[in-house]
Amino acid sequence: SGNSGYAVFGDGLSPVIAGNTFEGSFGLFMIQPQVVDFSSNTFRNVNQVVFRGGAGGGLAGWENTTFVNVTGGVELMGGEISRDATWLANLPHKLESALSVAQGVTLTLQPGLMVRASSQELLVRGRILSQGTAASSVTFTNHTDDPNQQHWGAIHIEGAQASGLFEHTNLRNGGAQHLSALVLSAASSATFVSGRIEASSTNGLRVITSAKLTVIGSTVSGSGNHGVISDNISELRLMNSSFSGNSEYAVFGDGLSPEQSMPRCFSVF
Repeated sequence: SGNSGYAVFGDGLSPVIAGNTFEGSFGLFMIQPQVVDFSSNTFRNVNQVVFRGGAGGGLAGWENTTFVNVTGGVELMGGEISRDATWLANLPHKLESALSVAQGVTLTLQPGLMVRASSQELLVRGRILSQGTAASSVTFTNHTDDPNQQHWGAIHIEGAQASGLFEHTNLRNGGAQHLSALVLSAASSATFVSGRIEASSTNGLRVITSAKLTVIGSTVSGSGNHGVISDNISELRLMNSSFSGNSEYAVFGDGLSPEQSMPRCFSVF
């Protein structure tokens, strides 16, 4: 406690940080950490915990760490999550540059989590489980949570071994750099249930190159282009969902034979 800068500032470390108390000022700043293990730490009245590159997004033992008034939350500045990780609801997360989830790795998002992201993407080659509830959703948004400011990029699920399950998840103000808020490609698969995709600067959802997407009981609204766009070799199921206020088509598809239950216009070539 009482240090003017960070309690721990490390470059290229492989630390074990266990049973510590961090109080006042800043918390941790780790550059290219290879393996970071936490157990039974307490962060109280600190500004932030920063990981730049490396495996910082894949911390082990977050569940055993107590965070009290960590105003800046966790700031993730690029790199790859190389081990299973859980992002905690009581700790706001900021994505400041592109971050990836390695093949075979699961990223779990707790109910109530808020993620504020930059214009880059979260690339998932493993699995993402967004486990919101009706009372406590998971939310991705831009830094200001304002559709009139710089949008964040996308959650991009890529590859035959990649998958996603999104329950009660809100993706708003995404789609920067010509991305869509949620992108599936290269034979990946995902299910999006009881969620909302709002105010994407381009398309709400994009499904390409043999990917499979199921959307159930969800809302896609306010997209700058289409609500959903898909190519002719992907699989798209839209059921009991609503599409409104998208600037162009609710669904724009090439050669699709979708299961769909929705209002508004639908273009199939």
